[in-house]
Amino acid sequence: MVKKNLLVVCVMLLIHAQGTAQDRYIEIVQRYGRPQFYLEVETFPAQSLDSTRVIASMRISYDNIVFSRRPDGKFSSELVFSTEFLNAATKTGIGRSIARRIAVVDSFSETKDRKRFLEATFDFTVKADDYEAISEVYSEDLQKQMRGDRRRLMLKSRAMQSPALSDPVLVYKPQINGETVGMKFLGVSGNGVFGREFMAVAEINSPNAPLDDVSYELYEKQNSQEKLVEKKTLTKEQLIPIHGVEISSSEKAEFPLFAKKASTSTRYLALVDFRGERLANTRYLLKVSAKAGGKTSESRKEFDNAWTDMPYALYDIDIAIRLMEYLLKPEELNAMLSGSNEERQKKFLEYWKQRDPSPQTEYNEMMAEYYRRVDYAFFNFYTNREFGWRTDRGKTYILFGEPSKISREFPINRPTQEVWVYDEIKTKFVFADRTNTGNYERIAVEKLP
Repeated sequence: MVKKNLLVVCVMLLIHAQGTAQDRYIEIVQRYGRPQFYLEVETFPAQSLDSTRVIASMRISYDNIVFSRRPDGKFSSELVFSTEFLNAATKTGIGRSIARRIAVVDSFSETKDRKRFLEATFDFTVKADDYEAISEVYSEDLQKQMRGDRRRLMLKSRAMQSPALSDPVLVYKPQINGETVGMKFLGVSGNGVFGREFMAVAEINSPNAPLDDVSYELYEKQNSQEKLVEKKTLTKEQLIPIHGVEISSSEKAEFPLFAKKASTSTRYLALVDFRGERLANTRYLLKVSAKAGGKTSESRKEFDNAWTDMPYALYDIDIAIRLMEYLLKPEELNAMLSGSNEERQKKFLEYWKQRDPSPQTEYNEMMAEYYRRVDYAFFNFYTNREFGWRTDRGKTYILFGEPSKISREFPINRPTQEVWVYDEIKTKFVFADRTNTGNYERIAVEKLP
């Protein structure tokens, strides 16, 4: 009787733990699964030393846009992006730029894509002063504002700064092609992108003396402390004479920013390659210094190396561990769940570190892929009876990834079947909807020749 009662208690605890994990996962999705809107504002040296050039870039994800179904069956949305500068003291308008953008997709599911964006980039040149920059994304279909931002910009005169530096701008690796250098914002509000290759660029104008030296220092911010990560002087090849940084007039340009090379110039594009792909998921401070004619100028940027598409389960260590049930034996799972929060995190990270395909970087591709699959299973295979990762299709997807081919079969007087074929492992999985509710159960696994 004691053993029977103990078994009942264990089963009830397991069911409760699973239910708690599922509820917590939903809370995480609701909290962190917000639509994405990014605004980045960077300053550059203007042609006139008493002015500053401001480049503002906005982008908004498709899942933050309201689409309308067209007569041809496609879905579309028209947005108006705008940025306006006001004098902070007098509220007088200094300048306003507007851009219309249209998104067209073939299916409803594409309207919920978090990785596709509409975007616009604006260019202003203003005198040194105190401003308010008002940015807005407006829906023509709904006749209402979708997103907005209002920020204070205190722009100092660069007349006394020689050489003059732009803000360090985080970009994907520039494309140097012939006489042009193409650049693309990371597009996450001036932050880095964890696990991706990126670097910084800075425009330098030194009209009074030739450049003597350009260097950078990168610090990891730990609470109120700064830990030096890297300090380097740029090579001659990393300082490209240019006519100036420009923005593309085409909304479909692969590189919204570009610079035309010059044979001789007082302006340079500094390529600050600190290899962003190896940085940790934390906060950093970048300092870029330029020396010319015995004078030194410095420009700084603080940024988070943000994991913008971090799988939801990784926001909670207990959820992340419980979702390893397909990888660990029950006793191993219980052992990893034991101990303090710090101890659980340590065991969790050690497990994945041993399986990291690129241990020289902070980003663990195998861990990220596993939990990406968990997210995919959650959203795509849930039924009215099971959460997505607990279904047979969800478990198969988590363990083996995306199939090479998926097909549906409709046998007469038999349940609908879904067949997944994996070419790499030469295996076929067959699932059947026995209850006609969308809950496909695995009924066969076959090895292919």
